[in-house]
Amino acid sequence: MDFFPGNPGGFPGNPPPGFPGNPPQNFPGNPPPNPDARAQAEAAQQAARIAQLEQNFRDAQGRINQQNLELKINKEHILSLTKRDLSLSFAHSREWVFEKFLGNGTYGVTALLRDRDPLSNRHHKRVVLKRSLAVQGNKDLLNEIIMLKLMRGNAHHAQIITSTDDVANYRRKPRPMVIRVMRRFLDLFQIGLFSNPPKNVFRTLSISDGPALLMEYLEGGDLLHMMERQNRLNLRLPNRILWSFFLCLVRASVGLSYPKQGGVDAPQELEEVKGEEKGILHGDLFPRNIMIGSVENDVPEHVTIPRLKLIDFGMAVEASGGRQAIAAARNNLSVAELMITLITRNPFVFDLKFTGEYEGILTGATPIISAGAPYGGALPFPRLDRDLRLLLVECLNVVEADRPPMDQLLRRARLGAAKPVSAYPILDIEESDRYINETLTRLVYAPEEI
Repeated sequence: MDFFPGNPGGFPGNPPPGFPGNPPQNFPGNPPPNPDARAQAEAAQQAARIAQLEQNFRDAQGRINQQNLELKINKEHILSLTKRDLSLSFAHSREWVFEKFLGNGTYGVTALLRDRDPLSNRHHKRVVLKRSLAVQGNKDLLNEIIMLKLMRGNAHHAQIITSTDDVANYRRKPRPMVIRVMRRFLDLFQIGLFSNPPKNVFRTLSISDGPALLMEYLEGGDLLHMMERQNRLNLRLPNRILWSFFLCLVRASVGLSYPKQGGVDAPQELEEVKGEEKGILHGDLFPRNIMIGSVENDVPEHVTIPRLKLIDFGMAVEASGGRQAIAAARNNLSVAELMITLITRNPFVFDLKFTGEYEGILTGATPIISAGAPYGGALPFPRLDRDLRLLLVECLNVVEADRPPMDQLLRRARLGAAKPVSAYPILDIEESDRYINETLTRLVYAPEEI
């Protein structure tokens, strides 16, 4: 017998049809479901979530932009204050004269100083002062000081004169008046008649604190400035200049792997692949960090074409754990990329995913080759020395193991730089000493407006 009519078995937990907890499909208060309405509701919710996410992203981006703007303003303010303090520090200096600012980076600023020589017949010494702008700048500058001391004696690295971890160490201690007068008289006597020690710069700066670095001054400026002139004047660098610059950069790379580690005032010697391998990765090999010196009659490699020198070691790191070869390979790769930038006069971002083939070599040196060259197409920069083109193609070989090793790269660069004018019979005028001298004068040594 069923206790609940319409409920088979009369089980109490299974209410009969029409019971409020289990209405039939056709019950008037429960219309049939609408799949389209449910989909529209879900789509509306998804659109609302996406709109909220986009708004959150815009809000976050706005905060980041505001922070970047505040950071930029703060850096510019710090730079302005640092420049003001430097120029004011030397305004009343009896030993050194502030001449001009040479440049600044993210965390540092460089200035040109000249000794205040009371004797007109003595050559004025000029030095480069480098100061940091922030805490990170202090770390970079202290790291640069360590690296430059390793590079003492390297012919193609800017040479450190002296440095200090903190100029505050040069503050004069209070002394009795008599001793101060005698000390001042002795300083004037030594400065006027004998010398003006560069460390006097640190005494001038001792009202502040933080590290400071004094380096040699190279009058030719940097490669970036030269390339800007080159573009304005539409001048092509002769092959002999390109080879000479390439040899300088290769020697600078060799010096990073095999630094001389000379003492104070160590004689500068050409870098060779010998000695203890350090494997220092420069990390910032760009035209702005390559300085141009002057011609040197006593150095055969630079009788006609000036020496290049590498600067800015704030990001340099010494490889360890057997990674010296990796550091050397990266430095050489940067040198090859820099050379292609010099040839093309365009700052390329190199990516070995974009390659081409030249004489059977798959290479990233695409700016100086043409995809159609193996099939009869014309090569770009037709006046470029074939040996130099091939060497750069090999340096950017996609297969790292097939790139020229350090000693071979140096040997081939030396051979290329030693090529005489007669090696270019069709380009004998453009490769002559006279044309090279005129080109360097216009690009490097002449006043800004030619």
